[in-house]
Amino acid sequence: MLFALLLSACGLGSSPGTAEKPADPAPPAPPKEIGAFLLWYNPGKTTYKSPDGKAWTATGALPADVHGWYMSMTADQGGRLYAGSDLTKIATSGDGGASWQMLSTAPLPGDGTGEYGFICGGAANELAAITSTGRAWHSLDAGQSWTELPRPTAEGAKGSGGGFTGGCAFSPDGKKLLVEGWYFDPVGPTIAVTSDLGKSWTKLANAGENVSTNGVGFVDGGIVYGQGGSYMAGKVSFLADGAAAWSHSEDLLSTPVPEWALHAAASDGHKLVIDWQNPGKGKDGGAAPPSTAFVSTDGGKTFTPSTGPVATDPTPDLWDEYIAAGWWNGKTPGPLPAASAPTPAPTPTPVAAEAPPPAPAKAEAPKAEPAKQAKKAPAKPDPAHKQGKSIKRDNDGKRNE
Repeated sequence: MLFALLLSACGLGSSPGTAEKPADPAPPAPPKEIGAFLLWYNPGKTTYKSPDGKAWTATGALPADVHGWYMSMTADQGGRLYAGSDLTKIATSGDGGASWQMLSTAPLPGDGTGEYGFICGGAANELAAITSTGRAWHSLDAGQSWTELPRPTAEGAKGSGGGFTGGCAFSPDGKKLLVEGWYFDPVGPTIAVTSDLGKSWTKLANAGENVSTNGVGFVDGGIVYGQGGSYMAGKVSFLADGAAAWSHSEDLLSTPVPEWALHAAASDGHKLVIDWQNPGKGKDGGAAPPSTAFVSTDGGKTFTPSTGPVATDPTPDLWDEYIAAGWWNGKTPGPLPAASAPTPAPTPTPVAAEAPPPAPAKAEAPKAEPAKQAKKAPAKPDPAHKQGKSIKRDNDGKRNE
């Protein structure tokens, strides 16, 4: 008995129910958020992912319902990805592009004329869009319902055939929305920015003559514009915050001006990736893989070329190539929010024109027989303006001009 008491006093004995419990294991660390640049390539409908714009791996394919020549790929700040073509069908992904699902409700209402356009992600579940008719839209429920914003460009803007390209982007802090649209008929290019969701737009100077883009964004506080492509050599233009004039990189292609080239641009706010298909040969001018990715780590001032993700063309006899680019911050989004009630488009208030004063009565002169005019020969096309020619494509993907 005495021996047991001594052991207990020395801490060497134990009583029933007094043993210490082992510490609970530490909770697992959350997965590290690793962002990635994304590229999509038609006809494969495959999404490619790269953390640095140099090494690419294939990820999930887009649903078959997402189709079209004009594709945009974007992500919101919550980590949800979106891909859309003609803005009547939009797919979304919550796992960085490994799998996709179609949005259950019809996204943007069209104007009945085949309106199409581009989307861009803002805060979590926030999207904006610019269309081929110059309309701007906004969504707060991951693209399930939309509100029309005041127009950034004049009424009557119309991109036809292959004549319209465009893009949009939110600033990293979400306070600004940038839109770009290339319209050949009847108004020229529009680059505009707003800080109040379109209540007021500031139109910016064009980045150059006869330039279109598949990528605009914010880089290091300024605006970046990936111009060129198609029938021109490509370069990147940069407009510093508060500056009035654009600066330009050197041409990204060292070959002569290509007959046709495809390009897309994406930015993470500092680093920039431009994917540029090699210039095509032959009368159709189709861009032939492998593609070239140009990577900048200094906001678009200098670029380093590397091999892009597309090595072969699975449909070499069809002119059906198109690429789109985006940036994903690596976050895992929550579930899709409930769809909001559709918001009717704002109805502009008509402004009554002031009636001119009545003209004094004049004696009506006899009407002269109109003189016959010789038929004028059609004007020769401007070779420097090939980018604006309308391109029609039939259902099997072949191009008709």
